[in-house]
Amino acid sequence: MASNDDIVRLAKMGYRQEFKRGFTLIHNFGVSFSHISIIIGVGTLLSYTLLCGGPAGAIIGWFVVSFLSLMVALSMGEICSAYPTAGGLYYWCAKLGGEKWGPISAWYTGWFNLSGEIGGLASGGFAVSGMMWSVVLLWNPDTEVSLAKLTATAECVLVFCGLMNSITDEVIAHVTEFSVFIHLAGTVFIIAVLLAKAPVLQSSSFVFTQFENQTGQDSMGFAVLLGFLFPAWTYLGYDASAHVSEETHNSHTEAAKGVILSVVISIIAGFVLLLGCLYSIQDVDAVLSSPFPQQIMQIFVDAAGQNWATALMVIVMAASVCCIICAVTANSRMMYAFARDAGFGHAVSKFFYWSHPTTKLPLRTVWLGTGVAMILTLAGFGSNVALSAFASIGTIGLMTAYIIPTIIKAFVAKDTFKPGPIHLGPFSLIVNYIAIAWVCFLFVLLCLPSFYPVTALNLNYASIMISFIVTFTTLYWFLSAKKWFKGPITHVTEEEIAALEAEAERLNPAPFHSPLHSLALASAAMHVPLSRSLSPSGAALAALAAACAAAATLPALVSSNALPSIEKFGRGQPACRSVRDDFDNAWTMATVDAATWDTTWVNEEWPYEHAVIENGHLVLRMNLLNNYTNPSGKNEGTGATVSFNPFFDTGKVCFSMKASPGKGVVSAFIVSSFTPNQPVDDNLLWEWVATAQTNYYAYGKDTPRAQVVSGLKDYASQYHTYCVERCTDFVAWSVDGKEVRRITPTSVGGVANFPNRGGKSAFNIWDDTYFQCCPGHGRRGPGYTTWASGPTSWSGNPTYEMYVDWAEVSCGCASDPKPPPPPPPPPTARSCDTIHAAYAAGTKLTAQDYSDWNTWKCSTWFPGGIGSPSTPPPPPPPPPATTRSCDSIHTAYAAGTTLTAQDYSDWASWKCSTWYPGGIGAAPPPATRSCDSIYNAVKGGATKTQQDVSDWDAWKCSLYYPGGI
Repeated sequence: MASNDDIVRLAKMGYRQEFKRGFTLIHNFGVSFSHISIIIGVGTLLSYTLLCGGPAGAIIGWFVVSFLSLMVALSMGEICSAYPTAGGLYYWCAKLGGEKWGPISAWYTGWFNLSGEIGGLASGGFAVSGMMWSVVLLWNPDTEVSLAKLTATAECVLVFCGLMNSITDEVIAHVTEFSVFIHLAGTVFIIAVLLAKAPVLQSSSFVFTQFENQTGQDSMGFAVLLGFLFPAWTYLGYDASAHVSEETHNSHTEAAKGVILSVVISIIAGFVLLLGCLYSIQDVDAVLSSPFPQQIMQIFVDAAGQNWATALMVIVMAASVCCIICAVTANSRMMYAFARDAGFGHAVSKFFYWSHPTTKLPLRTVWLGTGVAMILTLAGFGSNVALSAFASIGTIGLMTAYIIPTIIKAFVAKDTFKPGPIHLGPFSLIVNYIAIAWVCFLFVLLCLPSFYPVTALNLNYASIMISFIVTFTTLYWFLSAKKWFKGPITHVTEEEIAALEAEAERLNPAPFHSPLHSLALASAAMHVPLSRSLSPSGAALAALAAACAAAATLPALVSSNALPSIEKFGRGQPACRSVRDDFDNAWTMATVDAATWDTTWVNEEWPYEHAVIENGHLVLRMNLLNNYTNPSGKNEGTGATVSFNPFFDTGKVCFSMKASPGKGVVSAFIVSSFTPNQPVDDNLLWEWVATAQTNYYAYGKDTPRAQVVSGLKDYASQYHTYCVERCTDFVAWSVDGKEVRRITPTSVGGVANFPNRGGKSAFNIWDDTYFQCCPGHGRRGPGYTTWASGPTSWSGNPTYEMYVDWAEVSCGCASDPKPPPPPPPPPTARSCDTIHAAYAAGTKLTAQDYSDWNTWKCSTWFPGGIGSPSTPPPPPPPPPATTRSCDSIHTAYAAGTTLTAQDYSDWASWKCSTWYPGGIGAAPPPATRSCDSIYNAVKGGATKTQQDVSDWDAWKCSLYYPGGI
């Protein structure tokens, strides 16, 4: 089920919601992370870097290329946040390039992206085939592994991956979850086995200082540069997050995070895997001369023996198959989007722009991509050279497609690009320029021969393949596509968008969480208690995971405009706004002194460090601050308050929360009117003490009306979705989508007992000792201990914590009174000419005529006036004979006529510069329309243009149409 905000956002980009949105961040990230696949990258390419640069060259190349690839990913992620569509790269070009550069850049990018994906599929299938036959050869050394057998097996692998993409999106989601697990856990397992089983470990001097040059040329520096291709070939496929963005919840943030996070985690995990393999190599020459189709098998066998080598290769194969499945997923979505925008021509695109009516999967493009990759793989029956060429297509195609949108953004749209919520702030262009420079350098490196002397077998076919793609797309463009391909096609009308926006305001969808996603969020939340119970190594892993999560938020740099500070708590709020916050970025919350009018969450209570945003959660803490004791001498904890900054009147608030355990500890969500000089306000509450309770107070009535939610026992150990909805005629509380309480003015004994005032909404955690103590100090006094099952235990100086996973506010109810429509324009309004002519003809003028005469400032054109309502004067004299209109003066000047002093005087008197802002002789704005024509056009359903808005202001049309356009 797609969230309404996602549907509206996609509609504004021109598309309907056609896929199921079943992916969360873990799935979106997983598709790109699997597509990159550090296991298949290191497993298949390590032998290459041993020849080109050696171990030290591999280490240097990994760090350098990782940093530069991250620059590319950051650039792509920033654009993806602004345009999260399945088309991805080519759509970005179309939007960034405008009318001049958009269509042609989108055309080239789309075809480069398509060819790169399919070339990668073909070579990926062959890589998995080599792994399978390496296992066969390990156990049966006499087996002949022919090119035909490798190719046939590769075909079977591609068919299997296509089938896995043809079942349901749930299957793809589970494959992605498994892929993340097998890549991370598999990496740890491979390293552990290699280091534990290797008879001898290589020295650090071998790993970090040993260079090799077996390229056939003399320059070691050039050999190391060629070794850069090893990580460059690995870091491919992270555009996949963009291609599945239409299946991802909150795609405007999660897809960009998926792009960036996939590279960040690959950098860390890949480096660790690379180190493990280098340290465990027993004989470099044996690896390079290995009979196995995939030479990583030789490292496994030498280090761990036959049985363990088989197990390790099974892990590599499983990860590699997941990689190809995710590549098919991304490629099929890209081709589906390209067909949606007629990228294959109208007839062909119409056929492939189709998804299964039940599963919503784009099956035709799934098998289009798989089928073309299988056809390319068939070339392997006759030539290993052909397969090398297709691998070059994958690399050069994707890297070219990756950088074109960044080039367009940096040089064409740098002043017009409107970033999404994930952006780079002032570092954007710097990162873009680094990415562009790197890909341009890599482009040259990819086209150079790696080994000398150059033969047909070792020739780098990248330059040939890029020439073929450029020739094909260029001929196709100029001979045909230029006439019909205009970039993205709008499939949604303005009326449909308006209807979707209205529906989004009304509905409040439940969040989607897969079991793995929930587990990941819950694990991330357990930061302080968990770290205390972990071993040192476990704590280090937890810290590493937290560092990775923090690194993923690096691109979320936000530049804020200077805005007035908000007034402090309870003394002024901005208007309510509908918003959902997943607490992924710390900048969504500010302290009360630093908050601005557009801040979403305000940290109200000192010490401010008791409320923080950590690991995708809002965390509120309470502890003993400096062993504070209250006036009665008891220890009392200091808690936290985080409020929703905008004013909340009617509407609905939902949030996913885990309350704090502990007797006497109160976790709460409150909506309060905070009325000045009134001890009891209108209050709506969710409270968690010994039980989960709903509660409310009515204005001026100091009587709580708490009600326990029966059956809800795990509120302190599990996340639940809580909602409170207040409208003018009811208040309702719900848990996990099930309503648990409802009150109306009638059910509570009248409006006076009904909480109907808006105000501030806030999360709180406090010590019930506060209420048990000291009525004379503005507190409640004894009696609250029983309610909260207190007193609070402070033995051992604990920290109590409550967690909020997400919160969503929807403003307004269907029952809210509607504002009156704007008044229509005066029905009898007449122009200056009409009023003057009517008076001159003897018609009696009305009060409306005199009012219009003054409103229109008609005395500018008829300085003699029309008299007063009581005593009309005689008709005014006609204007001087030599007076000419603005048009006639302009036309005369344009024709070469010498203007007179009267002409210049008339030009000033008639205020002709209003219609000819460029002065006498300048062309008037071609699209200028009168107030009446603008009003009638928009009223008739036309979309107002920027020129219309400008003309409306210039003509001061609001004087005649006070209700607006």
